[in-house]
Amino acid sequence: MVEIKKRLAAIMQIPRAQLAKVRLRKAEAARLSLESAAPRNYYKYNIISKVDYWEDGRISFDTNFSPSVRHSTLLIQRREPLTKGEIQVQRLIEGNDPRSYPLTERNLHRIQLRDDAKAVQSGRRELVRLIDRIDGEGLKFLKEFRYLVSINQKYLLSEVVRSVSESFINISIYTSDFDFGQIAFDQSFSDVIIAPDRSFFEGGAWPIRRFLKAETPTQAYAALVEVLNEFGQKDFDILAPVYGDIGPDVGVDPDNPKKHDIVIVMKGKSADAPPCTTSFRQYLSDCYTEDTVQGILCTEEKIYRYKDLITGFPGSIAKFLEIALQDGARVGVWYEDCRSDI
Repeated sequence: MVEIKKRLAAIMQIPRAQLAKVRLRKAEAARLSLESAAPRNYYKYNIISKVDYWEDGRISFDTNFSPSVRHSTLLIQRREPLTKGEIQVQRLIEGNDPRSYPLTERNLHRIQLRDDAKAVQSGRRELVRLIDRIDGEGLKFLKEFRYLVSINQKYLLSEVVRSVSESFINISIYTSDFDFGQIAFDQSFSDVIIAPDRSFFEGGAWPIRRFLKAETPTQAYAALVEVLNEFGQKDFDILAPVYGDIGPDVGVDPDNPKKHDIVIVMKGKSADAPPCTTSFRQYLSDCYTEDTVQGILCTEEKIYRYKDLITGFPGSIAKFLEIALQDGARVGVWYEDCRSDI
């Protein structure tokens, strides 16, 4: 009893911040101990699903791996010859230091891609050809991942995989020693691009959603860990204002009970909106402008996902909405007299 009192007295003298750090280290150590104690065949980190880009046979994956739709990462890495930077990024991902939970053995699955150079242009025919090669079990398997990471990819396999599920966060990494002239598809579909120079990726079919500059493999890995931490799924999808003047009188509930990804607060009444007489793209350009939009709110994930577009408001509002809707975002539009979804 005396010994217990002594320990309690010692603990009471430890500053709260220091005590919190001790508890955090103990909790992390306990979790790592549980992971390391698990049977080696449970964590299929070393399993590699091999894909030949140019073959016409069926694409299947080693489904002994059990992905988590909240945390798991699908890593597409090329076969040799690899650049030195590419090898270093792969080693940093495998080393996972600083640690990121989506890159642990429990959550990381690798695809080894054979993509020998051949003349090809990204297009609908090539996309359909690759999708048709994936069997039913493979499609079901791919839908269970949260993140899609590729390194120095030349062809559109990641675009194919991303089209399987709108929940994928597609992260494309390019190293400074890679020949960017080898890229034979439009990279603008990526949610995040990590590369030494932004200029090569501009001018695609879509504006860049998010770009992080990384000139070295270490910087590329640090950027990857940052993105994975930002996109970690949260228990609450709270709406935060990203544009305009949105006061309490507007009536937006930040707790987001209707689970919107984006809410657009319009000026005026619904009757003031222009009719959609041409294309939907033109309608967005006509309807959602600086003169008509009072404010915009987004969930945290969408803020990170469309960061570069959001910083371009108000000029990029219409393009932001077009891309977000294409990605499957749930958008609420509020006028003075009505509230609706698009």
